[in-house]
Amino acid sequence: MDLPFDVTPLPACAPPPVDEQFPMAETTLVTAETWQAGQIPPADAAGPLTVVFHPMIGAFPTTYLYAGLADAGVPEMSRVLGVTVSDPYAIAGFLREHRYPVTIASDPQRALAAAADLSLDLDGLPGLAAHRPAVFVTTADGTIRYRWVADEWPQFPAYPEIAEAVSALRGGR
Repeated sequence: MDLPFDVTPLPACAPPPVDEQFPMAETTLVTAETWQAGQIPPADAAGPLTVVFHPMIGAFPTTYLYAGLADAGVPEMSRVLGVTVSDPYAIAGFLREHRYPVTIASDPQRALAAAADLSLDLDGLPGLAAHRPAVFVTTADGTIRYRWVADEWPQFPAYPEIAEAVSALRGGR
């Protein structure tokens, strides 16, 4: 396929594997209407949780990720929590504009990304960083049941696989 941009391999990483606990961290959770202190995984989680690490708001992969998840019906089947370096103002504007029924954690210091080994320095530029695209589907207690992690940039998950993992958890399989 002839793409109008380069596809770049990403450095190796070691995020938590399936059947392990997702690393818990406190953060600021943002919706289109509110900001609040919270944690990932949330203490009040019920049912499947889909955690989505993505680049900053405004980068095309972020919009593609959420559109793909929405098209696959994932937000209707599970709570979706995004994680990005973007600030709460950008996140709230993005959610208002696109009307995605998700919550996104503002992680500008990349603490959540570092805990999951998903932090990326960009283009060798000091202070410019992002989150490696990744998707985790967990149980309510944070046990990882599905994991996808990008190994090149840009790269997108197989959305039907995510929907299937969420559906399996909802059905108790």
